[in-house]
Amino acid sequence: KMKDVILLEKEFIASKATGICPGGIRQQWSSNLGCLLSKASVEFFKNLDEELHPEFPLSFVQSGYLFLAYSDGVLGAYRQNVALQNSFGIPSEILSAEQIKELIPAINITGILGGAYCKEDGYLEDCSGFTNHLASRARTMGARIIYDEAMEILLEGNRVVGVRGRKGV
Repeated sequence: KMKDVILLEKEFIASKATGICPGGIRQQWSSNLGCLLSKASVEFFKNLDEELHPEFPLSFVQSGYLFLAYSDGVLGAYRQNVALQNSFGIPSEILSAEQIKELIPAINITGILGGAYCKEDGYLEDCSGFTNHLASRARTMGARIIYDEAMEILLEGNRVVGVRGRKGV
């Protein structure tokens, strides 16, 4: 069990883009590790409310995620990525321009050769609420949140022993 867990935050929880964006959650990556981590993330986000018991529901909308290809090279890379993703059980697929038009009738497919799509991917609407809820849960589990800017990670050999911030260590 970890002891003395500290979250060092420069400004405030969910500051900058995290607080205002709908968070994209996708499984379409080009590395083994990316695929494994993102697959586990989607499973976590599917059961978010049951896992975290937030005061207000945190909605993970599985609207799908589509990457468009305008060149043979990009479409070829998407084919390789989809093969890798499928090997991990991620249900991504290559779509033709016509299939993309069926999926999104209002799209202009001029110049589109195809795309990579995963129907399980989506977004979390309230990133600020989610991030603040995680911070609150971390506090109740004993973590400390310190508002300071990290300037240097302090090491003893290959072990992290501290962080020097603008306000202290």
